[in-house]
Amino acid sequence: MKFTLPRFGSVEVEIDPDTIIEFPVGIPGFENCHRFKLFHREGKNPAVFWLQSLDDPGVVFSLADPDSLKVSYELTLDADEQRTLRISPDDDLRIAIMLSRQTEEEGTAQSGIRANMQAPIAINVTKRVALQKPLQNAEISIRA
Repeated sequence: MKFTLPRFGSVEVEIDPDTIIEFPVGIPGFENCHRFKLFHREGKNPAVFWLQSLDDPGVVFSLADPDSLKVSYELTLDADEQRTLRISPDDDLRIAIMLSRQTEEEGTAQSGIRANMQAPIAINVTKRVALQKPLQNAEISIRA
């Protein structure tokens, strides 16, 4: 399947259907986007990944591995979330953090990159299915 990446200079890429990540319930605020492709710069250990919606070419999120930010999570998935992710004992499960760029023009005193620690993305890499997990009363540890 061919797909044009408008945020990356309208580059056309070939997407293997077996690499598509499904978000069965969408992402809050983007509930109509269910199919995504994860991209990264070529190299050994990419620091940032891009989660590109295949349902809406204008929707793309920046993601990072929490370990790269020195953040640790212990997530408990309820029964519905486990069913959504179709978890089996041998599945490879990963967590990702959404990043956003904040500029001074957006009404903040500081510009820079912000990480959404309160709503990580849980990905069943084996089954290529994911969800965003909003956390209530989260205990997040940051290693210095």
